[in-house]
Amino acid sequence: MDSQTFDQSNWQVPLTTILIGALIQYVAGTLIYGPLFGKTWLSAMNKDKGNEKWLPKDENINYRFFGAFFLSAAESYVYGVLLNLTGAESYLHTFQLGLILYLGCFMPMIVSELLWENRPFTLIKIKAFRAAVSTIGSTFAMFWWSSR
Repeated sequence: MDSQTFDQSNWQVPLTTILIGALIQYVAGTLIYGPLFGKTWLSAMNKDKGNEKWLPKDENINYRFFGAFFLSAAESYVYGVLLNLTGAESYLHTFQLGLILYLGCFMPMIVSELLWENRPFTLIKIKAFRAAVSTIGSTFAMFWWSSR
């Protein structure tokens, strides 16, 4: 590849931008699986798993929260690269990128869980809502942060 076709700067996403995207995803998950839909989500998960034993009660789950944040940061890095590669110059471009990622990457997986794994529809709706808020919200926040 010559330098005209491969621009390394597209792969450079500032750490603060990545952390902003990860924070938006983390807060969205905390609110959606907590005060907004937490009881509904727990009920759907208990139905899906057949009992309440899937949720460890005595375990220190801080490592799970750290892992979730790390994965959100990795996902945000990819969003940052895609924002660079697409040359998003406006909030409309950013919305379109977030929507395409949501519809093309997340919705097929979520709907497959309904079709093939017979997951409860309530669980599917909550996961779909969380994915939409996280994907579109984090791309918006990352664009805002990097363009200010």
